[in-house]
Amino acid sequence: MSGAAAFIPSRAFSIVLLVALAGEFLVPLALARSWPSYDARMQAMSVLGSPSSPTGRIYCAWPICFGAVMIGCALMQYRLLHSAPRGIAVTAAALIAAFGIGRCILAGAFPCAESKSATDLATRVHGIASAVGFMALLAVLPLKAFAALHEGNHAPALAYAIRSILALGFFILFIMADKPFAKGTPIEWEGWWERLYLLVAYTPLSLDAAITLLA
Repeated sequence: MSGAAAFIPSRAFSIVLLVALAGEFLVPLALARSWPSYDARMQAMSVLGSPSSPTGRIYCAWPICFGAVMIGCALMQYRLLHSAPRGIAVTAAALIAAFGIGRCILAGAFPCAESKSATDLATRVHGIASAVGFMALLAVLPLKAFAALHEGNHAPALAYAIRSILALGFFILFIMADKPFAKGTPIEWEGWWERLYLLVAYTPLSLDAAITLLA
């Protein structure tokens, strides 16, 4: 993997990654304007890619492209974690790649239906791929905390640990949003919990890209 990572131009790719990470929030925001019935607070971003969405095909193309960028991000993270134990670097890179393939590429190729009760093949594949991808990304934060601690960087390690806890909390709220007991409470705000989870999970990747760009 180290040979492949060497082919990622640090500064050029950092710009691409920063734009892509911002796009994860800006693209859904822009496309939602074409679908007045879409509720960003209550609905996940992937609903914008459903067959009933007026911008379904456009949105489905986005996670596929973003997934390719995340695979590049996996190689970049492997290189940035070169001073950490090899197992941490390889695992973190593999998890980010799994997120890019599962939650992004496969989820974009198999759009979900707007209704949560749908059982068609595309919706099932989308759900499984997204779940695996989200959990993979969640595991990256504690790995980066361990890597920072191994290097003696206690402040960054603490920051990663706090982000890990926040991300886990938002992820739990996200997956609980459609449960019966959540109805009528802030827990049912699925769309917001998803976005907050991704915001926390993407922040370290954004900072790494910004530091690489400015170095």
